[in-house]
Amino acid sequence: MELLSQQSDGSLIPALGYLEQLEKMIHRSKSGEISVVEIDMLRQLDLGDINRFEQARNLTITLLKKWLVKYKFKDWKTHRHSPKLKGKPVTLKEKEKRAEDIARQLGDVKLWHSHGRHITAKTLENILRLEIDNFALKKDLKEAITVYQGTAMDYILKNRYLLFAHGENNLAVIGR
Repeated sequence: MELLSQQSDGSLIPALGYLEQLEKMIHRSKSGEISVVEIDMLRQLDLGDINRFEQARNLTITLLKKWLVKYKFKDWKTHRHSPKLKGKPVTLKEKEKRAEDIARQLGDVKLWHSHGRHITAKTLENILRLEIDNFALKKDLKEAITVYQGTAMDYILKNRYLLFAHGENNLAVIGR
């Protein structure tokens, strides 16, 4: 999920970029390396916006963590890759920890260097070490997902929504 901040001119800026820059400035301030320009920039930040960005990031992590544990990891019963854990049962706590690690990695702007960047199946497998069913290899499923994505994008753009999430039993739309 991409977190965006709408500017007064209507443009959209990635909200996680604000949080990353804020964290950098706070880190530099602790070592006395912060500049006068950065202090002025900090004074101009709206703390309500910063809180909203943090809440959106945390909600994204929470929802992805729940989804991964409930659906993606539902059949993960035993460890297969770790030599010292191989064959041992996977606990709920281990599933939750792995899901949170993946969710945090997906939201790490230092790792991806861009918001809205396409993440390939190979990247999911090689970087995130996530086993996936590659729908691109299944023609009918690929076509159905492409149609759904096009319809959803048309709906989002037509209505100028900032945040859109479609779940199993609901649709969540926030802001314009």
